[in-house]
Amino acid sequence: MGSGEFYTTDGSGNISLLKSHTGWRQSWKQIVPGTFGGNTYTDLLFYDAMAGDGEFYTTDGTGNISLLKKHAGWWRKTWKQIIPGNFGGSDYTDLLFYDPTTGEGEFYATDGNGNISPLKKLAGWRKSWKLIVPGNFGGSDYTDLLFYDPTTGEGEFYATDGSGNISPLKKLTGWRKTWELIIPGNFGGSDYTDLLFYDPTTGEGEFYTTDGNGNISLLKKHTGWRKTWKEIVPGTFGGNTYTDLLFYDATVGEGEFYTTDGNGNISLLKKYTGWRQSWQSILPGTFGGNIYTDLLFYESVIAPEAPTTGKTELNESNVTLQRRLA
Repeated sequence: MGSGEFYTTDGSGNISLLKSHTGWRQSWKQIVPGTFGGNTYTDLLFYDAMAGDGEFYTTDGTGNISLLKKHAGWWRKTWKQIIPGNFGGSDYTDLLFYDPTTGEGEFYATDGNGNISPLKKLAGWRKSWKLIVPGNFGGSDYTDLLFYDPTTGEGEFYATDGSGNISPLKKLTGWRKTWELIIPGNFGGSDYTDLLFYDPTTGEGEFYTTDGNGNISLLKKHTGWRKTWKEIVPGTFGGNTYTDLLFYDATVGEGEFYTTDGNGNISLLKKYTGWRQSWQSILPGTFGGNIYTDLLFYESVIAPEAPTTGKTELNESNVTLQRRLA
């Protein structure tokens, strides 16, 4: 059986358990945060590729989740990515589904009750897009998209129009073929979404700004990073105006919170050891209601509890937290 744990953060790199859940499906392939139910807390879409199921849930600020609607057996089993954004102009989060087996993308609107309705189906897309990153790259009211193809080393920026149509902003060639993660956030302070590119083959991270026309400019390049970061999660963990980051290393069971300063520099907030090595995904959202970003940790198989041998860079009062995460 799978498990999920909700945590709050406090702006200093500390995290506190809201609630732990067991008995979740082991076959959830992706969990997508958004506004699907209309309350003040982040809702969640769970997608099971094996079964072709999708389930929408609301959260209540105390770590509980409630089913909005289950869609059983009729969703494609070949969706590789589900991207949240404003593609239809309503108050609820819309969705882009991408299928690399057919080279198709489908935009859907949601209604706050767990229902989805098609905006538009688009065919003839590349089958080799590895990452699709939402953000403000064109300056309209709708979510723009960055598509990254590692097979060719290309990135393409697109604008969307609220009806399921996309139009090219710019195609960029000569990119590395080894970017594993591209993280959107406010790293440079402009009105447009900035980007952090992470390459595990070299242990490098590069911060870039965007300008609304599909151009990107290097803020800062970092070398000597770990080659084993599995996830980099954006959020408000330090309280300044720039996007902070949580780095998770599954190989050693460690998490590190960092702040950014708008110039491409990062500063350590807090380092944790003794975390589980089996977390599959870490989702940011508003699950506890304070001004800082909360987190949902998900794993598909509950591992046996291991001895907590690691120490945090805090103090022994965090041993209880580490056992929950370990």
